[in-house]
Amino acid sequence: MVVLVAVVLSFALKDALSADSGWWWSVGPVYRAEMDVEYSGSSYVQEQGVHAAASSSVDSGVGPADGYADRTYQDGFVNMDVATLNDALTWYWGYANPAQYNAAADTLSFHGGNGGSRVTRTTTMDETVDVKDDMEGAGVRAEFGRKVYVKGQMSLDVCGGVQGIWNLENSQSGSTYSETITSRRYTVDDVYALEGVIPPPVPYEGTYNGPGPLIPNIPTSRQQQGGGGSSVTAENDIHIDTEADLESLWLGARASWKGNGPLVIFLQPFVSFNYLDLSAKRTEQFNKVYADGSVKTLNEWKDDESESEWLLGAGVSVGGRVSLNKDWFVDLSMMYENVEEGDVDVGPNTVTMDPSGYSVSLQIGRGF
Repeated sequence: MVVLVAVVLSFALKDALSADSGWWWSVGPVYRAEMDVEYSGSSYVQEQGVHAAASSSVDSGVGPADGYADRTYQDGFVNMDVATLNDALTWYWGYANPAQYNAAADTLSFHGGNGGSRVTRTTTMDETVDVKDDMEGAGVRAEFGRKVYVKGQMSLDVCGGVQGIWNLENSQSGSTYSETITSRRYTVDDVYALEGVIPPPVPYEGTYNGPGPLIPNIPTSRQQQGGGGSSVTAENDIHIDTEADLESLWLGARASWKGNGPLVIFLQPFVSFNYLDLSAKRTEQFNKVYADGSVKTLNEWKDDESESEWLLGAGVSVGGRVSLNKDWFVDLSMMYENVEEGDVDVGPNTVTMDPSGYSVSLQIGRGF
């Protein structure tokens, strides 16, 4: 692009050296603001269904409350005997404390479950990435033109130029998913209806083959009481670094008005062809955060992608020109340019850049 403009300028200057051709050129810094960069998509944690732990329940030996089992308590046991699957009863049981027998209620109680635990996973955040931020940067702008029409204080130039804005940067960090893992220990109180059976004196231990007094193998009622426990949080941490270079070739026309002094005011519409080089580096971690603040990384993903494309644009520039002497001048201009969007996919996310924005440029130039 720069080579093309240099060729055009070389022909223009060759013509300008031989006569007052109306050609001019200028160059100077440019600053552009109000460009947008938008982040969208999801996360690896959500797409792959990654979790710090699964919900679960660990039996402590007392068995299920609604099914046959061999049950071990702190103060006895209730196991299956040779005929339990047929009659739901068992003589293979034992108890150790006379207080377990409640004659008035006709029940026998057992206590246990100190080794039981229950793990519960609760989702506390499940969102998508939806972030929009401004981007700004500085570069160099070069222009050339030729006066093609003059009438009184008005004139018209055809013009063009190049512009480069480099090292545009934006960074975003955040989380889209978090969960709380709660682990609780519990104890169990099981009550068995005796239906008139009177337990033998303690300590009593029945056998598998019996015989002996029969009680149900499944408890009539069960109460669970929570004991000590712990809770940790797991969340993902997404960080994306975006870099962009924007180079432009533009063509337009400039309408100017000159007063009695050295100031010339101009209005300049133009079309542009913009080359956007957009790159993004993405890191995602899934971390477990403990109560004391310590962190353990469970998973990590890294992506690095780039995309280059040509984008059409159009805009308008307004400004003023002040003559320093017969040949040299200074231009100050303000521009707005609307440009197509460019994007790059990086992991589960898309980074979209809108290079449209407002610019200001201060240039020094020379006419021939």
